[in-house]
Order: sequence, then structure tokens, then C-alpha cells
Amino acid sequence: MTLILLLASCTKDQADSADSHRALTSPACSFTSPETNASEEAGVLVLFAGTVEDDFTVAGELSLSLSSDLDGDLGYLEADEAGAWSLESDQLSVGTHALLFTAIDEDGLDCAAEIVFTVGNPPAIVLVLPEAEATYGDLLSTVFEAEISDDLDAPEALTVSWEHATLGVLNTDSADSAGSLAFEVEDLEPGDHLVTLTVTDSDGFYAFAEVDFSVDGSPSAPTVSLLPEDATSEDELTASLLTEAVDPEGEAVTYTYAWSVGGVDLSLTGATVPASQTARGETWTVTVTPYDAYSAGPEAVASVTVGNAPPHVAAVTISPDPLVAGDSVTCSYSGFYDADGDADASTVTWSKNGTVVNTGSAYGGTQVVGDVLTCSVVPNDGTDDGAPSSASVTASNTLPVLSSATLSPDPAYEDDTLVCTPSTATDADGETPTLSYSWTVGGADPGVTSASLTGDDFDRDQAVICTVT
Repeated sequence: MTLILLLASCTKDQADSADSHRALTSPACSFTSPETNASEEAGVLVLFAGTVEDDFTVAGELSLSLSSDLDGDLGYLEADEAGAWSLESDQLSVGTHALLFTAIDEDGLDCAAEIVFTVGNPPAIVLVLPEAEATYGDLLSTVFEAEISDDLDAPEALTVSWEHATLGVLNTDSADSAGSLAFEVEDLEPGDHLVTLTVTDSDGFYAFAEVDFSVDGSPSAPTVSLLPEDATSEDELTASLLTEAVDPEGEAVTYTYAWSVGGVDLSLTGATVPASQTARGETWTVTVTPYDAYSAGPEAVASVTVGNAPPHVAAVTISPDPLVAGDSVTCSYSGFYDADGDADASTVTWSKNGTVVNTGSAYGGTQVVGDVLTCSVVPNDGTDDGAPSSASVTASNTLPVLSSATLSPDPAYEDDTLVCTPSTATDADGETPTLSYSWTVGGADPGVTSASLTGDDFDRDQAVICTVT
């Protein structure tokens, strides 16, 4: 059996060349103890601990330091293989320390972590508002509230500073005797915000609390109109959006409606108001408010004054119907209604064949066949006319009148020629009647249609009848 060994090696330059191509990343630093804003009495042994990680440098080979802004470097630090580091000290001076832990790897990249630690008793802070990670509308004032206290100083003697991450100091008002802090800020821009409250006592001990929150852009103002623009007490009022509100973040927008009459707020919340709730002379106002998920936007307002409602009539009737010449004609109407409760002041007008001839309920004129009589009723409530209603009737033909007719000679004989003489025929329509004649001899029609009948058409003792139509 033959054993072959292959040996591979690289020079230091080759290793350095390989390292040169790796991505350089900074180490990561953190404190695990104590928490920021913690405190302890002077002379008590305190454990400071944390972790450090680096992708290419062994934790034990990192250059570590822990320092105080009051006392300087606090001593030698070294991390174990897992990256944990710690240092105990009872030598920190009385006061509030900004403790800084740093680590530097072999590439010169570094990281840092910082906490605030007080030797002695720093002020206590309970941050109430804004709530952490909450979202508020940009048109609302942002309220800031906190409760503070201190073992040494009265709350009102503590130095207070509220500082915005980008806007700087927002407020430095002192607390009241109960330790309450409160103020408001208007017009914060939409976006993320970080505010730090720092409270310092007369010994220089201080504590701070941070809160991050967001401001949401409110929807824009819509435009609204109240319809109908010439509303009366018979009309339903409708709030109509002419332009919809737009939300800068694209959130859904809803609307609320608030109604008032003459400046008095009502409990109506819909987009419409029934006509039954309005009255002539009232000025109605609607306020439309847009809302997104967090807050209200600018309001839109529209108003309308309710006008007089014109009256109505339900039906118009002409009597008699049908009618003829000589009839006395009258007009009546029914169903007068006025939404405002006004009295009936309607007018009645007559026209014949399209020409106005009279007013009032009685026609009072004459008519002949073919005349068209129209009664028009204009409803009126003493203020306005309503839509007119009318009825029309066409006069029918009146039959002509013939009162009598005579036969001569009387007595008559077989050789006589009988003559039928009618009285004068009349016609109420002014037309000239035409006459027609018919004869009956012994109950039979001899076929004669003239006004005379000769003896050839009848015999002795036969009854002769002349009919004139």
C-alpha cells in the first residue's frame, strides 16, 4: 500500500490578500447592567456589564474602555470568548454620570453604548403623554404631560427641559407643587418625532425620559353645498360634497355631519334633513368634518334659508260636463294644500277658445257648439303663486226646436193636394235648421218627401200624417 501526503501552504502575504477582500463591519456594543437612569447610593459596589461582538476579531482581542463624563476612565476591561464584559466599582463620585462603553477592533472600526447612572438619588420621572409609539393628528395640539419628584428638592424647584430631536427645546416650565408638568405644542409636522424630558435637581443629579410618537397628516377640507339652493319648506335638504377631502397618507376618509338652525345645534347627524323638520324663514347650516384613522381635518360649512313653499290644488272641475248652449257653467277646485299653513288666496280665470273672458267661479258667458271653455285655478297663499291647474270642456251641439206643423186643406177630399206647413224652427247655437218631410197614408209610407201630397197618394177615409224633422 502506498500512502501519498499532499501538503498545502500559503504565505502571510497571501493571507493578508484574502483578508483584504472581506467586508469590513463595525463591532456591536451594549450595556446589560445597569439600566439607563438607574441610581445607587455612594460607596455601594455596582456591577457594570455588557456585551460586544465582532465578525472577524476575537472578543478578547478587542480594545475596550468604560468611562464616565465625571470621573474619566473607570478601569481595565476585557471580554470573554462569548463577548461578555463586566466591571465592578464603588468609587464613582456623587452625581449623574454619562457612562460610555467603547470597543475597537483590529481594523480600527469601533462601536459605543451609553447609559446614564446616578450616584445618589436623581429625580424620578413618570412620562404620561404622548404615549410611546402613538399616532396623533397634525391639526390637534400635541399634549405633553409628566409627573416628577426628587428626594432633595421640591418639584417646583427642579430644572426641566423638554427637547425635540430636531426642533430643539420645546418647553422649560417648572412643575407645580404636586410635581405635574403639562404643556401643548401646535403644528407639529407629520412624521416621526422623538422628545426627551430632562429633570435636574440642585445637586446636579438628573434623569431623563424619552418618548417617540408620530404625527399623521389630516385630510384636506372638502367643499360642500346645501341643495336645493332655493329650498322651500317642502324640500328635503341635502348636504352635497362638491370636492372630496384628500388624505396625504392615502388613508380612507369618512365624514360627519352636524346641523344647526339659527345657530342652535341639533341632534341630526345624517347628510339629509326631511322637509317635515324645516320651516319657512329658517336658516339651516351644515358642518361637514372629514376624518382619517387618527384625527379630523378642516371643516366645510354651507347654509341655506328656507323659502316660502307655493301652494297646490289637487283637481279642477267644470259643471255641467258635457254642456250645451244655454247652460249655466261653474268651476270648482279641491285639495288646496300649503306646506306653510297659509290661507287659500287662489284665483279662478275663464277663457273661451283661448281668450280670457271672465274671473270667478261662475263662467257667466254664453257658449255655442264647438266652444272650448277652460277654467284655470292659480293656487296662491298670499305670498306666492303655485303651479296652475285647469280643466276644459267643449260645448256640445244643441238640437233645433220645431214647435208645430199644420195640414191643409182641412177637411180634405180625394182630389185635393195636401200641404204640410211647419212653424218656424229655432236653433240655440245660431245655426239655420234644415227641414225634412215624411208622410204616412193609412199606416204606409207613400215615398213622398216633399211638403205636399197629391190626391193620387191617398183615398177616401184614409188617415194621412205629415211629419216634419
